[in-house]
Amino acid sequence: MENQKNIIAIIEKVNKDLSKQLKEVQKSIEQKIDNVYWETQVLKKVMVDASYLTHGVNRCYDFLRFREKGELSLEKNLPENIDFLVGKFKEWDYLTYHFEDNSKAFEECKDGITTVFDDRTVNAFLLMNSYSTDLEGFHKKFIKPLFNPALKVLKFSYSENHKTFNNLINPEFTFSQLERKPYKRTKNMKRKENLFDSISMLIYPEKLIYYTYMLLETIPYYDITKSGGRELKSIDKIINPRKIRLKKTIIALNSALRLINIAIAQQNLLNGDIMLPALDKALKSKPLIRDEAIKSLLNNPYLAHNFLIYKFSQNSTGNLEFKDNSVVFSKDKKLSIPSKEDIENKNYLYRPELVQLLKLREKIIHFALSNYSSYSISSDYFLYKDYN
Repeated sequence: MENQKNIIAIIEKVNKDLSKQLKEVQKSIEQKIDNVYWETQVLKKVMVDASYLTHGVNRCYDFLRFREKGELSLEKNLPENIDFLVGKFKEWDYLTYHFEDNSKAFEECKDGITTVFDDRTVNAFLLMNSYSTDLEGFHKKFIKPLFNPALKVLKFSYSENHKTFNNLINPEFTFSQLERKPYKRTKNMKRKENLFDSISMLIYPEKLIYYTYMLLETIPYYDITKSGGRELKSIDKIINPRKIRLKKTIIALNSALRLINIAIAQQNLLNGDIMLPALDKALKSKPLIRDEAIKSLLNNPYLAHNFLIYKFSQNSTGNLEFKDNSVVFSKDKKLSIPSKEDIENKNYLYRPELVQLLKLREKIIHFALSNYSSYSISSDYFLYKDYN
């Protein structure tokens, strides 16, 4: 129990440090985000996924939205184990009425959550499925100019192993931190995810974030309902539980953590981090891989900004050609040089999706360690039974 408290204290400190670092460059991001090639606004319009996998999870929204505002309260009038992400029901009757009226929706919701977060299913969250109205456009806009070139540069520079993956799922937000980064945080790894197998199919962060919040909001119902999911347990059994059914809950939480890690690795790949020295190496290499590095930079403003700041911070711009406030690769292939202020302050630009995913990962960890004291978290963010 003491170990769990220490871990939670560490997580809270990390959250504060991360928040401080993020605020320092938020202003710069807001100024540049409108120019990003990655057109997230377009994606939001086609987010509806025809996949059968997501039908059940969508029923979670149907179940949760019928909770009238007056029924929920932040007051703790009920036992600790009847707790929800957004508050508590004021009275037992409110919970009973809500559940009885919507039990069918919850049953389908629970089945959907179990199906989607089962540690094998990724299809429900693929960006390709969310862009199914125009697959050719999806490949033309995102995969061909952005993702594939970056992946090729990464493969050129790093081994396909869990250490590289672990570096990508632990982003750095300053160049001084990045200099000390290579292959750290590799102890106490449980999952040991291989890099290229995991990140080859692009995950849509917004959909993953939305469904994960559905997961966190519905989990508390698991322990207060009977095994079929259609009936509430008696209040006596909830207040004095004999056995909490944790197996499916932990599987779902670990699946969510795995998917979030993959999405973080992908967004970090498109953001910079260990890609910056990889791009530098690729630009000095044979024409084929050099062309992929140039393509990555020309089509991704985040990567281009961070790479040039990285080069200036290293005082290693000798292999770059400058002309008219631009870096020139060829006649029609140029990168604008960041502002003098950004260069002097070494402002590291980060994708908003990356920040959202990092916050969500910490929220899941805090939720799990606060509610399931017999579990610990590994260095690669896997919940495991702690027998110590």
